[in-house]
Amino acid sequence: MKEKILQFIIDNFSNNRTNLIPLLNRFNWEDSVMQEIYFELSNNNTPFYSQTGISQEVKNNLKQKKINNKTLGDISDFYTVIFNTNVEKEDYLDNTNILKRDSEIHYCNIWINWFLPVYYIETCYIKLIDSNKGTQEGPLNELNNLEFNKVENIHNILNKKGYSLSDFKFLKEKVKGINTDCFEEGDVSVFDCMYSDLHYYHDKLNRHIKCYNIPDPNNKKYYFKITDYFDDDFKLIKSRKDRYQYR
Repeated sequence: MKEKILQFIIDNFSNNRTNLIPLLNRFNWEDSVMQEIYFELSNNNTPFYSQTGISQEVKNNLKQKKINNKTLGDISDFYTVIFNTNVEKEDYLDNTNILKRDSEIHYCNIWINWFLPVYYIETCYIKLIDSNKGTQEGPLNELNNLEFNKVENIHNILNKKGYSLSDFKFLKEKVKGINTDCFEEGDVSVFDCMYSDLHYYHDKLNRHIKCYNIPDPNNKKYYFKITDYFDDDFKLIKSRKDRYQYR
């Protein structure tokens, strides 16, 4: 499968991703196995958050032939399953309430590629630190029985559909001569191509993160998630602004 993935990337992400556009034009999420997977995952995992299919913005651009090779979006569905109980739907946009109540959130992220039967899953945590002045986020390496069973259930659903789990070390490998929306040539990994260059994995510990959401003033269907990164003295290191569509 590694050779097949690399060939897919070379074929569709070279030459400014010109060959990816016809694939996106032909892709119909509603008629694909992705919709079946969505229903199975959502029925078996609550609380549940998802970003699936081609965004309406990219659909409109494809339809009007105004496609910009720098805004093609990801080619995977992205899911988050929060393991904490009694979580309300609105808590997905702002996890403050969960952290105030539980002081720590355990969850998993899932990426499922549209064009090849591969996926990746990670388990993570985020908790309050420094007298609730900041947060710490990183990989969750030890799961309780409930969390383990939820993750196993996700693997089973995808394996039965013929999907295989991607090797993490392989996903971090750089691929030469290609670009994505967010990364230029020389800085693009297999993960960026096959899954996302926006919804990123958590392989390291991140301390002192503050997240908040603001509406997009130009389009009420979207909002911006602002993530501020601080050092141990709470001096701002950088801010990241990601645009999401309300679901």
